[in-house]
Amino acid sequence: MPLPIMMKAALLTDYHAPLEMAEVPVPQIGSDEVLVQIEASGLCFTDVHIWKGEHAPPSLPLIMGHEGVGRVVAVGSTATRFQVGDCVGIGYVYGACGHCRDCRTGGENYCSDFTATGYATPGCFAEYVALKDQWASKIPNGIDAIEAAPLMCAGAAAYASLKKTGVQVGDTVAIFGMGGLGQYCVQLAKLSGLRVIAVDVADDKLATAKTLGADECVKADEGAGAAIQELGGAHGCVNFAPVTATWPMMLDACNPRATIVLTGVPAGEMAFYTYQLVERGLMVRGSSASNRQEMAELLALAAGGRVKGVINAVPFAQINEALLDLNAGKVEGRTVLTMGEYKLMDLKLTAKTALITGASMGIGAHVAETLAAEGVHLHLTARSAEKLETLKAEIAKTSDVSVTLHPLDLTSRGRTGRLGAGNLQCGYSGQQRWRNSQWRLVGR
Repeated sequence: MPLPIMMKAALLTDYHAPLEMAEVPVPQIGSDEVLVQIEASGLCFTDVHIWKGEHAPPSLPLIMGHEGVGRVVAVGSTATRFQVGDCVGIGYVYGACGHCRDCRTGGENYCSDFTATGYATPGCFAEYVALKDQWASKIPNGIDAIEAAPLMCAGAAAYASLKKTGVQVGDTVAIFGMGGLGQYCVQLAKLSGLRVIAVDVADDKLATAKTLGADECVKADEGAGAAIQELGGAHGCVNFAPVTATWPMMLDACNPRATIVLTGVPAGEMAFYTYQLVERGLMVRGSSASNRQEMAELLALAAGGRVKGVINAVPFAQINEALLDLNAGKVEGRTVLTMGEYKLMDLKLTAKTALITGASMGIGAHVAETLAAEGVHLHLTARSAEKLETLKAEIAKTSDVSVTLHPLDLTSRGRTGRLGAGNLQCGYSGQQRWRNSQWRLVGR
């Protein structure tokens, strides 16, 4: 099948302005590149900084996006790692010089000549993207595109940060900030055999961290450091929160010779007395993005679905709404843009009841409204009881089907009860994904 000449893309043409949905030429790949048809693209807060001009790119217009996953549809003449049909992904590091000391020693993400995806080169907020063959990552079987997309940046950054603590099996790591990166770090730390203390100001985020495997949860207040010491102290701390308030908490929480890793970037300065580090032999390190080996290790850990993001799947056409929600702090976990105009296809819908996870927004809400219009009774579950109530009210305006709400932990599948034979089960939670032969989701 011949490739199209034009594609849809979301263009940043002016700071703070809505992205322009435009038809642009499909990229022409070089000899060392592959052309990837994007299936899912994560939305990162770095994209917000670029959109606002706080991290101004070299030029505009720009196709942002650096958490893209899709299928290879064309291969350059000297590209040898991938074949047409392979599922691949790309993160923030599009490429680097490959020959400097940093590149040769596993620090290509610190190369002075590295190129950033969706910043210095066109990114993944488009139907197609050209990627360097040697810098893209192959996605293992068992991880779908929606799950894989946030791993390309958020998951990789979390894993690289965790490794820099130098903690060993059985040690305790305190993770500050239970947003998307913190949620990934909790799971990766547990897979690495660590004891995990989750720290955040929000009770609901701490509850989410507990469901993801955190051993202990501590409220991020003035007593956080002392509370962590009462739990035995931390051999390593990782900070994903973009605030300076966590700094004294981490200093107080650390055991002797612990390492503090800073990944979140607050706007203010972080001060300390020298003796706070010297007398206990503490180490402070910064961490940005990840190298290719760390990405490979992360994907190996995540293979088979062992690392689950708290994901809000949103159609690509709603990218501007998603960008505003992220900027306003309305998003729990990660937002993933799904490519194509999705619709339900079922000419002989016989199911009477549907259980839909992740139903509070995006595609999950769209599926719920579509099924309700077909007369299907609904069981809806998501973490946000408020959003579920809003959706139920919207459905009631146009349909008299019964809608039962379950504002539960999405990993607790059994609490909604068993559905009868022939009924639907489908999910968009990023935690579970159920489908059967009577229902399917297809792109245009």
